[in-house]
Amino acid sequence: MALDEGFRRMRTVGKAILAAGLLLDLFLIIGLIVAAFAAPPSPFFAIGAFGIPLTVTGATVLLGAWIGEGFARPRQPPHR
Repeated sequence: MALDEGFRRMRTVGKAILAAGLLLDLFLIIGLIVAAFAAPPSPFFAIGAFGIPLTVTGATVLLGAWIGEGFARPRQPPHR
């Protein structure tokens, strides 16, 4: 039960990190579009640059939880 709860929490944290990273990636895309049409630099571009590492970190945490959860469950006998 402790492993199930730990991996559930790990997935929750991974989803939160991934969501924050994707939101900042959205700011980056908006900043790039605004910078293409406006002369002064956009503040969204500076904030959005932190989204890429957060997105990669969130995806890595989710992948680690998925792999760890697979190893934590006992092997099932084959079905005949």
